[in-house]
This record gives sequence, C-alpha cells and structure tokens, in this order.
Amino acid sequence: MYRSVDKRKQTIRLVLIYTVVPILVAVFVTLMVLYMIGYRFNSSDASLSQGGLLQLASRPSGARVSIDGATLSGRTNTRHNITAGTHTVLFERDGYVPWQKSVSIKPGQVLWLNYAWMIPEKLSRQTLHTYPAVYQALAHPDSRQLLVLADRSKPTLDVIRADNGRAPRRSVEIPATVYDPAAGATLELVEWSGDGRRALVRVVKADVDDEWLLVDVKRPNETRNISRIVERPITSAVVDTTDSSRVYVLSDAAIRRIDSGAQTMSVPLARNVVSIAQSHDGVVTYTTSRAKDTSQRTVGYITPGAKTGKTLRVFIDDGSIRLSARIGKYSDQEYVAVLYGRSLEIGALDLVSSDDSAELRAYNLATLAVPAETSSIDFSPTSRFVLTRAGNTYATYDIELAKFTNTTLKGTASKTAQLGWLDDTHLWSGRDDEVVVYEFDGENPREIMPIAPRTQPVLSDNGKYLYSIARADDGKLRVLRTQLVP
Repeated sequence: MYRSVDKRKQTIRLVLIYTVVPILVAVFVTLMVLYMIGYRFNSSDASLSQGGLLQLASRPSGARVSIDGATLSGRTNTRHNITAGTHTVLFERDGYVPWQKSVSIKPGQVLWLNYAWMIPEKLSRQTLHTYPAVYQALAHPDSRQLLVLADRSKPTLDVIRADNGRAPRRSVEIPATVYDPAAGATLELVEWSGDGRRALVRVVKADVDDEWLLVDVKRPNETRNISRIVERPITSAVVDTTDSSRVYVLSDAAIRRIDSGAQTMSVPLARNVVSIAQSHDGVVTYTTSRAKDTSQRTVGYITPGAKTGKTLRVFIDDGSIRLSARIGKYSDQEYVAVLYGRSLEIGALDLVSSDDSAELRAYNLATLAVPAETSSIDFSPTSRFVLTRAGNTYATYDIELAKFTNTTLKGTASKTAQLGWLDDTHLWSGRDDEVVVYEFDGENPREIMPIAPRTQPVLSDNGKYLYSIARADDGKLRVLRTQLVP
C-alpha cells in the first residue's frame, strides 16, 4: 500500500518535470527573445510593446547622456534600449559645447548616434606655416593631405600632411618640359586622385587651348601632359578613382580614357556628351546633348575598364531643363540619383557592366522637390547621403533612414560659399571666411576657425586636429591647426 502511494508521487513528479519545466523554459526563452528584440513592459498601461536600441558614441568619449531629460548611468560610448517614438538625446562633457539631437525610433530599430563631435568651449589654435599669398588649396580627406598653390604663375605646389604633429610640408616642382609656360599662363588645381598620389592641374591660357596635367606629387618627374596625348581641346576631365594613372577626358563632345603611363587614348566611350562626373567606386556618369531628330537627352554611365557607355535614362524635352546624375554604392548596393529640373529621383540600381546588353533594373526610393536654383548633386564619401546644393543652402537624403533635410548655411555673405565633406557624416562651409562644421542633416553647426577663399580645410587621421589656411592681420596667409580633441 505504501509503495503504491510512493509510485503515485513519483509519477506526479515526473509529469511535473516533463510538462511544467519545458513550459517554464519556453516562457523564459520567449521572454528573453522579446527582450533582445526590444520589447518592454509598459507599467503605465500594463502592455508589452517593442522599442528600439540606441548606440551612443561621441568624440571624445566620456560624455554624460540624457534622454528626454533623464540622465543615464553610463557615459559614451554606450547603448540604451528605448521605447518607439520621438526622443531628445543630449551629450554633455565638462569643457565642451553640449550636443543635442532629436531622433525618431521605430519598433525593432537599431539607431547609431556615433558621429557626435564634442567641440571644446575654448579652442586651441597654432600657426604652423606662413605664406606671403595663397591662390588655392585642395584637401584630400582620405589621405589627409593639403595641396597648396601659392602663386598660380609658378609651377610649384606644396603638399602638407595633416598628421598629428607639425604638419610637414614639402614642395613639388612641375618639370618645365611638361607644359608650355606661355606668357600669362596660370595654374588651377582641379582635383586630387582617389589614392592621393596625383593631382589634376589645368594650365589656363589666354589665346590658345588650355593644357591639362596629371601631376605625380610623389614622383614629379613622372608628371604627364594629358593634352599632348589627346591632341585636341579638353573641356573637362576626371581622374580614374580605381587607377590614378588614368584620366577620363571630355573632348569634342566624346569621352575617352587616357592611360598616362602608356600614353595611349581609347576610342570614344560615349558621344554627344556635355558633362561628366565620377563616383567613389570609379563609375563615370554623363549626360548628352539634345538630339535634333528625336529631341532626346540621355543619362548614361561607364563602368571601370568598359569599352562603351550604357544608357541609364532617356528624357525628351527642348534641352533647357537642368539634367545631371550620379551613381554611388552603399552597403554593397548601388544607388542612382537623377536631378531633372526641380525633381530629384533616388533609386536602388542593379548595376551591370556598361558593356553588358542586359536590361537595367532600378527601384525608386524617393522623388523629391528641390529648389529651382539647385546647381549640383553628389553622393557622400560612403554614398549613404545624396547631397544637393542651391546657393547657400544644401539638402541631404539619408538612404539608411529615408530622411530628407534642408539646411541654410550660417553667415551673411551673398556669394555662394564653398561646401564639402570633412568625413563620412560631417560637412564644412566657408561662408564669411569661417569654417563652420555641420552634421549631414544640418544640426549642431559649430564655428571652428577662419579660412581663406579658394582653400579647403582637412581633418587629421584621428580627428584630433583641423587644419586650414587663413589670412592674418598682417596680410600673410597662415596654415593653422585647431585642436578638437585633447
């Protein structure tokens, strides 16, 4: 009899073990999964709702973090689970200007706020080099170099390395045999090559065709005169970002690829072309003139190494409407941005070689209205943002967040100010001869340092210093270094 009771107890225990325990484990695992994907219990209405995750970082780190007025226990760099909706994030650090951002969180979203610059309240600045005059200076953000043309009538360039020390300077002499220094000839810096080894320089002449030089800043004796290879007037040119010894030129309304090393020129890759541009991955985009018989204009592209261009879009009009396009690649996906009149179209693109006859597939992401005076369109260095420019305003479309923002540059000067990227998420403007740094969406603008016209600032490797060239009270031009991070 007692054994029978013991057996029943044992059976009950086994049933409990094999039924209740798995249920408890399943409930626990379910709760953990819900927690990991952002679900939280809302005590105000006794509901379970999915939130998001904020990844928070600043430069320098160690900033206090407040969200909607409540201070978190951790400091940057950190992360925080948050309910879906709109929130105000505030970073504060002693001795630095507070950084603030309003963000919208969707259920299940991970939002990275990892681009906050904490700018010191008191900026430290040093003079590194001095020039009697500077005509032009081009920054190369990736290689952290500044190319300086002090006197446009002389074939001498300076390369300043924006390191974390004294920013060493070295001179580059363009060989006298490379071009014809006709009376009145002057130099203009056009662009750096993608690898920072070469620079495209235009020799401007009054009565004869300009000459285009590909200057090797490391080995000046290997500088090449592109015009002598082409042997015809060049309208515009871009250095191949995949191979800096090659240049795409627009000449006689045709695009040709020039190999400066072999000193050879390709057959025309596209004809009836009026403008060319290039992506960071080496894809050249172009627009054609209006065909008289069909009234068609086209937007096309040329992939690296291809033998011909490929049509991307066709437009039928009278030829007076502004038209341009750019192609960029972000997170292994190609995107295309087309500016046509007051319309900006952005789409994902299944890019194929321009030699391939396969049909292109594009998927529209956004069609946006832009100001009538919009003059330029481009992608950011990582191609996450599409940037348009209209006078002293700019607009960006964030591909990742599908967000479009407009920004008016600070300052009063009516002349259109310079605008460029300092890094992947920050732009700079030189309006009123002052470097003002903006985030991609125009928020948290900060005045940093003075800057001279026709020059550009450059950031050091780790973002510790910002360099610029500015005019001093004595009229001389000085290379300045401003410390951003201790």
